[in-house]
Amino acid sequence: MTIAVAPLVLKDWFGTNVRDFLCLNPVSISPQPVHALSMFVARTTEIRGQRRLSDLAKVVATKNGLWAVSDEDLRSHVRYQLPPSDSDLEQLRHSLAGLLAADRAVFQGTYSFQLAHVGLANSDRTDHYLGVLASRLVLSRPDGRQALAAVIRTGPSPPSLSEHSAPM
Repeated sequence: MTIAVAPLVLKDWFGTNVRDFLCLNPVSISPQPVHALSMFVARTTEIRGQRRLSDLAKVVATKNGLWAVSDEDLRSHVRYQLPPSDSDLEQLRHSLAGLLAADRAVFQGTYSFQLAHVGLANSDRTDHYLGVLASRLVLSRPDGRQALAAVIRTGPSPPSLSEHSAPM
């Protein structure tokens, strides 16, 4: 006697139980730290206001070593006030790219800026859930949000010399 059974499909189960719950995503490439840090800050802070990060991404996004958005398209689609001359706009783009996209991880559709300011954090999913995991760990502590706010406000404290001095 032959019994036919339906194939076992684990994709939905895996997505819910492993990827979403445990924040693990088996991948063959490693995410850049900037992606995980951006997602972490976005998940652990309450950033308000209109930031227009997608417009900023258009200014610095590259493709095959060139600007992904032409100067003409940039001027017609971006809501920021841009320099009127092409040379000034080029200088602005290079300056911003050096500050915000030093790792060249900024594209038109997905972007994680270098966090020169906490307001640049966004929920870019290319971190393979590492930022989500880190945010869950920090926020699982009762004092996690306060500790994070103190670090953002003042920066990490340097270790004191007495902590690293050899006993006499």
